Amino acid sequence: MIYLLKSKKELMMIGLAAICGLCAIVLVGQYIEPVPTIVANQTIKAGTVVHESMLTTDKIAKAFRYEKAISPDYMHKIIGFPISVTLQAGDPILWSTLIQKNKVKGMADLIEKGKRAISIPFDTINSVSGNINVNDKIDILFTYKDRKTGGKVTCTLLQNKQVLSTGIRNKSANGALTLSLDPNETEMLIFAQHRGYMTASLRNPEDADIIKAPPVNFDHLMKFLGTLPPKDPDSILLDENPRSINNSPQSKNKPGR
Repeated sequence: MIYLLKSKKELMMIGLAAICGLCAIVLVGQYIEPVPTIVANQTIKAGTVVHESMLTTDKIAKAFRYEKAISPDYMHKIIGFPISVTLQAGDPILWSTLIQKNKVKGMADLIEKGKRAISIPFDTINSVSGNINVNDKIDILFTYKDRKTGGKVTCTLLQNKQVLSTGIRNKSANGALTLSLDPNETEMLIFAQHRGYMTASLRNPEDADIIKAPPVNFDHLMKFLGTLPPKDPDSILLDENPRSINNSPQSKNKPGR
C-alpha cells in the first residue's frame, strides 16, 4: 500500500513536470518567435525624409524586438516622415525615431548647415522619366555652346547631389527638382541654367564616387563612333547644298549659257 502511494506521488510529479516542460516550451517559443519588422536597408542620416527605397523587412525575435518597432503593415504610414537619428543598415525603424510632421516647420528644417536649397525646372525626359524621388542622389549634366568653336559641349556640372523634393507628380507632367547644394554650387547652377541645357542623371544610392569625366564635344563623339570628323562640319551637307554644284571645279569648266 505504501509503495502504491509512492508510485502515485511519483506519477503526479512526473505529470506535473511534463506539464511545466510543455508550458516552458510554449512560452520560450513565443518569446523567440520571429516577428516581421521594418528596418533600414542603408545608412539614413538624421533629418532625412524616409522613402520606401530606403526600407526593407526583416524577422526579428520577439525577445529582441523594440516595443516601438513598426510592422510592415504600416509601411505606407511612415513614408515622407523625417528621421530624428542616424540609422545604419539593419536598424529597425521606430515610431519614436520619426519626426512628426507638425514638429517640422518646413523644408528649411531639413537642410543641412552650410547647404542651400534651390529648385530648377526639368521635364520628364530629362529627369529619368519622372522616376527621381525625394532623397535620391543625382548628377547634373550641362550642355552649352562653346564660345571659341561655336560647337556644342556637354560636361558633368555637379555630382552626387541630394534631391530634397520633386514637383514631378507623374510621368506626363513637367516639374522641378529641389537640390541641396553649397553656396558656390548654387551660383554655378543658376548661371548654367541661363547659358545652356541641363539633364539629370540618377545614381545608385550606394554610389558616392566622384568621377573626373572630361567634357565631350562633336570630335569626341565621332571618335567614340570610330568616325573621324570632317575638317569643315558644313561639308557634311555638301551634296545637299545646290551652291556646291555651281562652285565645283567641273561647273567652272562648263561654258555659260
